[in-house]
Amino acid sequence: MTLPRVSIVITTRNRREEVSVAIDSGLSQTEPCEVIVFDDASEDGTSDWIKTHYPSVRLITRDQPFDSCVNRNEGFRLSQGEFVISLDDDSFLSDPRTAINVIEAFETHPGAAILSLAYVEPRSGGDRSVNHPPPSASPMCSFVACAAAFRLSSVRAVNGYRDVLVHQGEERDLAIRILDRGESLLYMETPPIVHLYSPKRNQSKMNFYGYRNTILFCWMRVPFPECFFRAVIDTAQLLRYKFSLRTLGPSLWALAAGWWGGLRYWSERKPVRRETWRLYRSLPRHGPLPMTDAQRVEYQQLIEERLPTSPGGGT
Repeated sequence: MTLPRVSIVITTRNRREEVSVAIDSGLSQTEPCEVIVFDDASEDGTSDWIKTHYPSVRLITRDQPFDSCVNRNEGFRLSQGEFVISLDDDSFLSDPRTAINVIEAFETHPGAAILSLAYVEPRSGGDRSVNHPPPSASPMCSFVACAAAFRLSSVRAVNGYRDVLVHQGEERDLAIRILDRGESLLYMETPPIVHLYSPKRNQSKMNFYGYRNTILFCWMRVPFPECFFRAVIDTAQLLRYKFSLRTLGPSLWALAAGWWGGLRYWSERKPVRRETWRLYRSLPRHGPLPMTDAQRVEYQQLIEERLPTSPGGGT
């Protein structure tokens, strides 16, 4: 039996409706793909639903939550394809040729380890959008895991994500280690992945790990003495970001966890070369594409068509 060239890895927790759309988009690719879904201890019947309605999907059901880094690393380990497309459970491929586009991009650019794929967020209000998306095949400093493709041999060579990061900001840690290995991250202007930006999210947990991991990244990857100055600057900037007395306590706690983590996880400190750090700092970041009002309405209609009130249209 011929193995698929592309594996699609999806992690989910308590988003049965959204993950159904993600799975459908993977199974509808014109290039046959392996679809692997990690159900991270959902309590809404996700695993039973997938077993019944998607028997061809490779399902891994967790008895307790492991979070995204652990699950995505397991996805890298289990994938049979040469390339992996990473989706969140609230994102989906808007075009059936995306997998073919990914194969062609990696074959055209043999030095690329990661592709930052074009994506849109029709529900986010546009405040996260990039002002000017780069030309296709432009070098990038990082990627967003809900819209990325990987050369499997490359991410395995650097042992994937660092589990200690749990989630939030794990992408930049993997990205800078790939750059330090001499490989590249490229932006690819594929048909956009649609990120639904689900309202079902633990915002306080996201904020904690987002702040903590920003500081932890400084200690783990930034060369000395820049690591210290960068940590101080990032601490000040994060304290100023959307500052309020209500959020001050959680913010200080998360930042303290980052500074303490520098000592606790000292064995994880493997700074990149100084030239890699300079390169990383000079490259653009990955973000959602800006949309006109008309495009936003168009994607909202696409979401309504694909996202039923309940999986299977209530059947």
